[in-house]
Amino acid sequence: MTRIWVAAIFLGIVGGTYHSPSATDFGIKAGIGYDFLSQEYFLDSLTQAGVDSFLTGWSLKTNYLDDFRGMLELRMSSSDFRKLDLRAVYEQGSEKLRLKLYPAWRPKLGQFKLDASGELDWRNRYRGEVEPGDSYLSGTGRAKLKLPIDERFTLWVQGQGELVRFADPSAVAFDYQRFGGKLGTDLFAGLSLASLDVFYLARNVTDSGDLNYANFGLEAAWLALASRGDIDLAARLERKDYQRLDRSDDYSRLEFGGRGKLLLGSGWFGRPEIEFEANWFNAEDLVNSNYTKTTASVVAGYGFDGLEVGLGPEMEWLTMAQDSLQDGEDYLETGGKGTIDYSKLGRFFGTLDYHLGYRRLTNPSDLQTSFTYQRLNLIGDWRVVGGFNFNILLGLEWEWHTRAEDNNRLVLLSSSLTYAF
Repeated sequence: MTRIWVAAIFLGIVGGTYHSPSATDFGIKAGIGYDFLSQEYFLDSLTQAGVDSFLTGWSLKTNYLDDFRGMLELRMSSSDFRKLDLRAVYEQGSEKLRLKLYPAWRPKLGQFKLDASGELDWRNRYRGEVEPGDSYLSGTGRAKLKLPIDERFTLWVQGQGELVRFADPSAVAFDYQRFGGKLGTDLFAGLSLASLDVFYLARNVTDSGDLNYANFGLEAAWLALASRGDIDLAARLERKDYQRLDRSDDYSRLEFGGRGKLLLGSGWFGRPEIEFEANWFNAEDLVNSNYTKTTASVVAGYGFDGLEVGLGPEMEWLTMAQDSLQDGEDYLETGGKGTIDYSKLGRFFGTLDYHLGYRRLTNPSDLQTSFTYQRLNLIGDWRVVGGFNFNILLGLEWEWHTRAEDNNRLVLLSSSLTYAF
C-alpha cells in the first residue's frame, strides 16, 4: 500500500509538471548506476600457516554495498512562478527503491529576496533481509529571507527543519525531528565577500530523551578574489548541550579551514590548505576525550589549457587528552600528495588526488598500530556525446601496519550513466 501511495504522488507531480502551460523548461533524465562499498582486513598468512601460505593467503572481507540501480528524473523550472524549480528522482535497485523530491522557490518579494528549498527522501527495502534503518522517510526544509540594505550590505534570517521516520526504529535508527534557524549578515567589498551568523538547532528524539540536544554557536567566512589568486577562510564555534543532569557528552567545538591559490606566473601556482578542529568535553569518560587535530598541505604545480598538475607535502597531527580513564590516541601523519584537475566547460570535469605517507602512533597498543597509508580519490563528470552523461565517485584506501593482521583496504564506488531528453 505504501508503494502505491508513493507512486501516486510521483505520477501526480509528473503529470502536473508536464501539462503546466507556465513551464519554461521541462526535462527527463534516465539511466543506470552502480554502487559498491567494501572493506577488507588481511591476515598475516606467513605466521598463520607457514612459509608456503602466500599461495593461499586469505582475508576477512565485508561488502556493505554492491548493487546496480535504475533511475528516472523529471525536472521543471519556471520563471512564470517566480523562479520555481522542481526535481523528482526515482531509483530502484535489486532490493531497495528510493524516491527523492527537490522543490525550490526563489522569488523577489518587494525589497526582500526569498530562497526556499527542501528535500523529501523515501527509501524502502522490498526484498532481501530487512534490517533496522533500511526503510525510512526523511524531509528537510530551509527558507532564507534576505533584506539588502545597500549594494554592499545584506541582512538575512533563515529557518530550517528536519524530520526522520523509520519503518523499524532501533537504538541506532531512531525517529527524530530537528528545528532551528540562523541570523546573519553578508558584506560585499570589491571582489570579496564576508559573512557572519549566529545559529541555533534543537533535536527531539521521540523514544529517548537522552538523545535530545540543543546546538548553538557562531559561523564566519571570507572569500576574496584577486589577480594573483584567491583565498577562502571559514570558522565555526559551536556548543552542543544534551540537557542531561550529569552533562555527559556535552562539548564545545572550534573548526577553522583555509585554502587558497597563488598564481606565480607562466602557468605555475601554489595551493596551501589548512584545517584545524578542537573539541572540549565537559565530563571525563571512556568514550570522549578532549582533542585537537591539524591538517595542512602545500601543493606546487603547473597548469595549461584546463589541466592542472600539482605535487607537495602534507601532514596531520592529532593530540588527545590523557586522563585516568584512558591513554591518548595521538598520532603524527606525514606524507605527500599529488593532484590532477582537468575541466572543459560543458564537456568534462575531473579531479584526482593521490596520498602516500606514514601514520606514527605515540601510544601503540594491542588494539592499534602505526601504518603506511595510500589513498586515492577520484571525482569525474563527462558529457560523453549528445545527451549521454557519465559521472563517477571513487575512493580507495590501503593501510599496511607493523602487524600484518591489522592491514586493511577500503573501496568506495558510486557511478551512473544517464541520458537527458
